[in-house]
Amino acid sequence: MYRYVAPRKSAILPAGQWNSIDVECARPQIKVTPNGELIVDLDQSTVPELRQKPLAGYLCLQNYGVNIEFRSIRVRDLAGSSLGSGVSSSAVPPVRPGSVRTPVN
Repeated sequence: MYRYVAPRKSAILPAGQWNSIDVECARPQIKVTPNGELIVDLDQSTVPELRQKPLAGYLCLQNYGVNIEFRSIRVRDLAGSSLGSGVSSSAVPPVRPGSVRTPVN
């Protein structure tokens, strides 16, 4: 998404410190909050390059060729919030390079 919409500011901690990030996708609203600071809050349908992107799909964690570690990854279904019904929550096990990803709806 960052190729289409610039963040409001950089909220990333220095190397060697753990960052936290919340990404909320509530069709078509998208919010990105690293380390408690909201840096992206947009309606996907208002950005021409994002308008035709799917509202459901795969969850992918990536890096850019440097060592990186992920911990305490949680995926929560927002259907139980004010958007719908039935909350579920699950921890996601570590993913090894080349393993199959599971779609998130």
